Amino acid sequence: LFGLFFIVLPWWFLISRAREKNRPLFPHTAKWNPQFDVLDVIIVISTTIITPSFFLIPKLALVDIGQVGMHFGSGSMLLVSAVTSGGVLIGTILAACLMLLRHRTLTSISLSPMPVMNLLGISLVAIILFIPLTYAANGIVSLLVPYSHPLLESLSSQKSVDSLWLAVFSAVIVAPVTEEFMFRGVLFGFFQRMERYVTTRTGTALVSIGISSRSTDKLPIIATVGSGLIFGLLHWGHGAAWIPLTLLGIALAYLTHRTGNLLPAIAVHMTLNAFSTVIQFSV
Repeated sequence: LFGLFFIVLPWWFLISRAREKNRPLFPHTAKWNPQFDVLDVIIVISTTIITPSFFLIPKLALVDIGQVGMHFGSGSMLLVSAVTSGGVLIGTILAACLMLLRHRTLTSISLSPMPVMNLLGISLVAIILFIPLTYAANGIVSLLVPYSHPLLESLSSQKSVDSLWLAVFSAVIVAPVTEEFMFRGVLFGFFQRMERYVTTRTGTALVSIGISSRSTDKLPIIATVGSGLIFGLLHWGHGAAWIPLTLLGIALAYLTHRTGNLLPAIAVHMTLNAFSTVIQFSV
């Protein structure tokens, strides 16, 4: 019933409507020809790892050293996560500023402004298409491997307004912005550029069988799947959630490529995390 009413029918309705009006589900909103190179990837990784390290002092202060093995209480875990998320956000902003200095324009990091109505329309379609499918896939794999997430479990055991706001800051605000910039922006853009370079240098073998394309308009399959897989695998340890998150990463890479903008992917990611946070808090 869930699959019928929340996946099959919405997909059928939206695709049929788009075909009737002879328009794509996700129209191009900006021309994006990624220029990311190895130095950009190094900058992102370095700033998002080094900057949060300056926020370790509050983390060490919250450790219960009186207990063997040193563990956090649920409230402390949420606070530590929020503090660390603040460091990651600062590092991401720093990385974005450095890339703007290198590439000069917002379109180079796929963050060009969008009309509000276009952003809302594209994001709503993507939310309807991607989020129920992600939850369904997660429900299926959770039958085999139980799902677990330290932040959501801490929120579930520490139900207070303060805990909710800490979780919202970490999961709903910071994580979507930083992860989309890193994975659908820099990493996907870098892979896309490398894929086109390799296919240009090695001839037309991959192009002829449809695996890749030299065109900036066609979806780079290897870059899309590769960036989505890395995004999923970095969530290893949360049960088998890396499988649906890989699918989500692939879908968001497709969305970013189609629109040429990170804003719709950020909106989808925020909505998904907001649903998960509210559900966990309410249960």
